Amino acid sequence: MRDFTDGGVLHTDQLLDVALSGNGFLAVTVDGKTAYTRSGSLQVSGGKLVTTAGHPVLDTYGREINIGNGVSQVEIDENGNVIGITGYSDAKTTLGQVGVARVPNQHAMRAIGGNL
Repeated sequence: MRDFTDGGVLHTDQLLDVALSGNGFLAVTVDGKTAYTRSGSLQVSGGKLVTTAGHPVLDTYGREINIGNGVSQVEIDENGNVIGITGYSDAKTTLGQVGVARVPNQHAMRAIGGNL
């Protein structure tokens, strides 16, 4: 049986690291289908917010979070908002919000590998 209890929160200096608690999971796209993970180490690759395995992270509407051209820095705030700094003016723009899926029966989930 898999263990879904919350671990200790390790604070990092990474602007894209997130921590999930309770029955929350990040929704990601894997081979065109939605999968779920609790792995919160994220990065920008190919103009998208992705997991370290390269799976696009979905927003609160189930869409991939795109990081547009001209965005020089990206961070995620405490509410899951993905904030981009654009242009030369250091203007902050909300690019989306990380979607958190609530799974009431975690033990009914099927593992597909790679923390998914």
